Amino acid sequence: MGSIGNDFYGTKLREGIRNDGILDCLYIHKELHTGICAVLLNGGNRCLIPNLGAACLYPESHMKAQWVISCIEF
Repeated sequence: MGSIGNDFYGTKLREGIRNDGILDCLYIHKELHTGICAVLLNGGNRCLIPNLGAACLYPESHMKAQWVISCIEF
C-alpha cells in the first residue's frame, strides 16, 4: 500500500511491482507527484534527501477499501 503520483516515476514503480507479480494497492494521486529520494554518499557516511510528494497524502478511506478487497481475494 502506498500513494504515488500520476507521473513517470509512479508509472515505473507500478510497472515494476506488477512485473514481479506483486498485488499492489496503490492510491494514484492526480495532483501530487510520486515521492523521490536523493542519496549522497561520502565514504562511510550517507545522507538521504526525501521529497515525499504523494506519499504524504494516503487516504484512510482507500486503505479501508483495499483491505476489504484483499481479504475477499484471499
